[in-house]
Amino acid sequence: MKLHRLIASAFIAAFIVLFYAVPGFAKWDSLYTFNSGRAANCGFFYNEFVGLIGSSGDAGIIKTLDGGKTWITAVIPKNYGAYNITQIYMKDDLNGWATIEDLNTLQCIWKTTDGGLSWKATGPVGKFNNIYETPSALIALSRDLNGNSATRISIDGGNTFFNGPMKLNNGIDFVDASHGVVTSFTDTAKGGWMSTQDGGRTWTQINPIIRRESWSIYGVKGTPIFYTAAEGDPTAGRVPTQIMRSINYGATWTTVGALSFKGNNFYSTGHIAGFGEMLYVQTDSDRSSNPNPIALGMYRSTDRGVSWQFVGGPKNDRDTRFIVTGCNGGVVYAFDGAGIVWKTRDGGDGQIQEPPIAPQIFGDPTVFSGPICLTSDASLQIQNLYCIEDSIL
Repeated sequence: MKLHRLIASAFIAAFIVLFYAVPGFAKWDSLYTFNSGRAANCGFFYNEFVGLIGSSGDAGIIKTLDGGKTWITAVIPKNYGAYNITQIYMKDDLNGWATIEDLNTLQCIWKTTDGGLSWKATGPVGKFNNIYETPSALIALSRDLNGNSATRISIDGGNTFFNGPMKLNNGIDFVDASHGVVTSFTDTAKGGWMSTQDGGRTWTQINPIIRRESWSIYGVKGTPIFYTAAEGDPTAGRVPTQIMRSINYGATWTTVGALSFKGNNFYSTGHIAGFGEMLYVQTDSDRSSNPNPIALGMYRSTDRGVSWQFVGGPKNDRDTRFIVTGCNGGVVYAFDGAGIVWKTRDGGDGQIQEPPIAPQIFGDPTVFSGPICLTSDASLQIQNLYCIEDSIL
C-alpha cells in the first residue's frame, strides 16, 4: 500500500552494491543508478535490448537500445515530485503510456508518441497506478482513497475518458485482445477483482468475490491462464503471499502455493511476471512487516507456482515491478530501493540458457591454403542467435 518511498542512504546503496558483487552470490549485473538514490519502480521491454524503466516524477524515465549498456534520459512533464511512476505500457514501437501517483493535483497519465523519448501529460486529473491498452479500450486504474478512485476508460485512444465500474484497483493484464482481469487495492468491501471479455470496454465482478490486495496480475499470453502473488493488505490482517492461478480467464481461482524461505513464509512485492508458466516473484524488502525478514531477493517457479527457488538478485519495496524477457525467460531486469537497476541473462542462478549476444563464428574449422596473398579457401559461417519477440498485445 506504500505510495512513495524515502530516499535510501548512501551507506545502504554501497552495501547493496558490495553484496551483489560477491563472486558466486548470483549472476546479476548492476547497470544504472538513478540520481539521488531514487528507486526504479516499473518498466517495459520489447525484448532484451530495447526497453524503458521508470523511477519517480523528479528522476524520470530512461531508455536503452543495447540491453542496458547505455541509457537515454527521456524528457518528462515538469513540476512532478518524488512520487512513483507506477507503470509503463507501450502499444507499439512509438506509442505508449505511463502512470504516476503524484500527490499534487496533476494529470497523472503520460503519453509518448516517439518510443518513450519524450512524454506529455494528458487525460483526467487524478492519481493512477496502472494502465493497459487493447484494440478496444485504454484502461487506467486508480487506488486514490481521498479522491475519485474509479477506473477511467477511453474508447477513442485517450482523447476522452469515462468512469468504469471498478474502484480501488491495482493490477491489470490481458491474455489476448479480449480477455483481461483487474485486481484489488484493498481487502475490504470497497474493492474486488473483475474480468472483461470485450477488450476492457465492460467489466463484470468475479464470483465468488475476491477482495485480496494484489499489486499486479500476470496473464499467460494466448491462453486462459492468469497468476497473482498478492502482497496482501496491511490494514486487513495481511497474510504471507500465496500464489493463485486461474485457468478460465479469471472466472475461478485456485491457491497453488505459498512463498517460503527456510521453512518460513514471506511477503512478495505484489508483482509476478514470467515467460509462459515459468514464473518470477520478488521479496518485499520491508523487514519490519515481513514475517521472514531473512528471505532474499528473486525467486523462480518452474512448476506453475507450487514451489519456488531462490535465484539471487535484489529485494525491493512492495508495489514495485520487474521485467522478464529474453528468448527463454532468462533475462530479468529488477530494481532495489537504492536506485540500482540489475540484470541477469541466465535466470539469476545459471539455470536458464539464453543465446549469446555476440555473433557466433564456426567452420570446419576455418582453413586457409596456398599463398595467402594470392588465393584463399575458407569454410566460414556467421550466425546471430538473437530471438525475435517484438509482438505486443
